[in-house]
Amino acid sequence: MVVGVFTQEEITTLRFCADAVVRLAEFGLRGCVWVGGGALGIGRLVPRGPLTDQRLVAIVSDHLPVTAADWEIAWHAVECLNDTVRAARRVAVTLPMADAVVVLRGASDIDAWCRLIGDVLVSHDPHRLMIDGEKKATRTVILLRSLLPELLFLSWCLRDERELVGVTGGASDQTLS
Repeated sequence: MVVGVFTQEEITTLRFCADAVVRLAEFGLRGCVWVGGGALGIGRLVPRGPLTDQRLVAIVSDHLPVTAADWEIAWHAVECLNDTVRAARRVAVTLPMADAVVVLRGASDIDAWCRLIGDVLVSHDPHRLMIDGEKKATRTVILLRSLLPELLFLSWCLRDERELVGVTGGASDQTLS
């Protein structure tokens, strides 16, 4: 599936967004400690306490119910931030080195792009001031917002195929033709 033809500036911006969100998520993960049992492989990486960086809180909260308490946000932070890193790295791999058409090969690529865009948007504006009209959108935000509707539509279209694959035990990723 072709996402579009991107200029070098847009590719650089998208690559910067992916790198920035990876650095932010890894910063959040460095503040975690291993809590576990005595046996190898038993335990869990958890934050030392509630997340205090509002950008990290915004990323994790965006993937949880609106009513999630601070302890729930902290509990899910490690898994969520690791998913954010994986998605950002997957998007970076799909980006060409120069002006070119960006082609996504399957549902996993689309999901990674949607996640990266959502995570960048909420980390860029954790208090949702742009939504309330109190803060002007930057060129980066405008670019990301312009990509999201088509990607969400494609993700929604592939939802039934993913559910069918899960039931029938088929391939883990749908290739788009």
